[in-house]
Amino acid sequence: REVVSAFQSGTGVSFKYFSYATGQSAPVGRDVRSVAFSPDGTLIAYFKRNGDQGEVGLAQPDGSSSKKILSTRIPVLTLTWITENRIVLQTADDGSGLSYLLGLAPDGNLIPFIEPARNLQARWSNDGSRAVVSFSDQDGAIDLYLYQSDGQSMTPLDIRTSASQCAWGDDTTTVVCGIPQ
Repeated sequence: REVVSAFQSGTGVSFKYFSYATGQSAPVGRDVRSVAFSPDGTLIAYFKRNGDQGEVGLAQPDGSSSKKILSTRIPVLTLTWITENRIVLQTADDGSGLSYLLGLAPDGNLIPFIEPARNLQARWSNDGSRAVVSFSDQDGAIDLYLYQSDGQSMTPLDIRTSASQCAWGDDTTTVVCGIPQ
């Protein structure tokens, strides 16, 4: 099928598209910092930064036919395209210790997700219907929650680990987490 790979160089990370079917290879775009495939694999969402301005856009997987859907001054965004109509934008620490998790529709409309939190992490199920989410409480302990994206409810899981230590099974109901001792 198709892949977009990240390559580290002396000037930073660059992304490159490759089609196994045709052997076509192309850079995704200049200044691209994050890429996510749509669930059906026909489009990519990308975040690129140029100076103090950034944008989230949509394009063909080879980077062609790009279209900006959101302008932003946020310096670092990680993208996850969880359902046909929802792209998740996760910010890095904003300098105050907080990170944000925002939803973005392909038409550019922002959808509130989770309140800003310290050490915020999320791992989405394969179908995008839920996520395990972790963040630090006021004492600095990391708590894990199950987030339902349809009803936007969060259920505490009474587990002290980061969502970055979790992985979803193919059935979208099983999640396995490493727990530090």
